[in-house]
Amino acid sequence: MAMWSDTAKNPQLFFLDARVAVVFMVFFLHMSLWTFVFSFVTSLVLSILPFFGVDLKNLWRQVVIWIAGKRLQAETPEWVILRRMRTQFIVPRK
Repeated sequence: MAMWSDTAKNPQLFFLDARVAVVFMVFFLHMSLWTFVFSFVTSLVLSILPFFGVDLKNLWRQVVIWIAGKRLQAETPEWVILRRMRTQFIVPRK
């Protein structure tokens, strides 16, 4: 089997998602009760999510859609506005 066959899988430390290690690093850098509770709740949530078929990446996308809405209004780029301003004030040559 090729060595890159498992590269698309999520990294795990035992039964936890490996991204939880970042949250535990915050706890180890600032040991207090609230950081321990935060890291414990985060690890609990991230270990329950795969049972529902949701990945952390997909959860983040859903949160962004929930906050921003399904349709994002595109803004006119600045270079288009500047080009329009330049072309409006061109004086014809003689």
